[in-house]
Amino acid sequence: MVIHMKLSKAGLENRAQWEAAGYALPEFDREAVTAATKEAPFWIHFGAGNIFRAFQANVVQRLLNEGVLDRGLVVAEGFDYEIVEKMNRPHDDYTILVTLKADGNVEKTVIGSVVESCILDSGNEEEYGRLKEIFRKDSLQMVSFTITEKGYSLVNGKGETLPAVEADFAGLSDETAHTTGQKLYLRQGLAGVRGEAARGFPGVSEIALPAFQRALDSGRSRNDAGAVALLHLIAKVTDTNMIARGGQSAAKRAAEDCAR
Repeated sequence: MVIHMKLSKAGLENRAQWEAAGYALPEFDREAVTAATKEAPFWIHFGAGNIFRAFQANVVQRLLNEGVLDRGLVVAEGFDYEIVEKMNRPHDDYTILVTLKADGNVEKTVIGSVVESCILDSGNEEEYGRLKEIFRKDSLQMVSFTITEKGYSLVNGKGETLPAVEADFAGLSDETAHTTGQKLYLRQGLAGVRGEAARGFPGVSEIALPAFQRALDSGRSRNDAGAVALLHLIAKVTDTNMIARGGQSAAKRAAEDCAR
């Protein structure tokens, strides 16, 4: 006999069927959590893939089950919109986490801690407007990201620019550029954070972290060590935000002052 089980709010009404099939289900009032989250979101995560489902969403589900939290997660996807359009929304933002244990056993969990999914597309007024609304909420406390090679890699293994990157810049002009970084790239050829990402964030690994560690080793507090790391970054990394606000001369002067 074939048993049909649909991952959705309606499909999960038959809890006994899912539990008999070995699935652990959410143990909280999801409707109440959803309403509370949409009214007062406190955590939004960017990157709706497997890593997010296995870690952040799984942890929040456990805290909801234990009554520690009364609100869930909002997730936004800025690269692969189909995750939201063809997976999250058709399934009422429920997903399934399957974990293979070291002893060969398999754990199957229906994750219901994600109660809203958004698309990060500045060209879509409705989607972008909802994200702006969320970020205007005083209740918002945490913004987290999953950054994989899809988020920072600009070239393939052969060093060729990825099609998605080419498409991002195709036809780009001062009128169509959405960010200051894009405009500076067009006008001055400054790669900004895209260039940092393409090189594997050397500003972090080669400048900030060593400076931070040296400061800690010298007896400074973590706060002071962080300030020292920031000064090293200003001295050695091109900051397109600073250039946009004060111009090249101000950025150069700040770099020189921090290098002293």
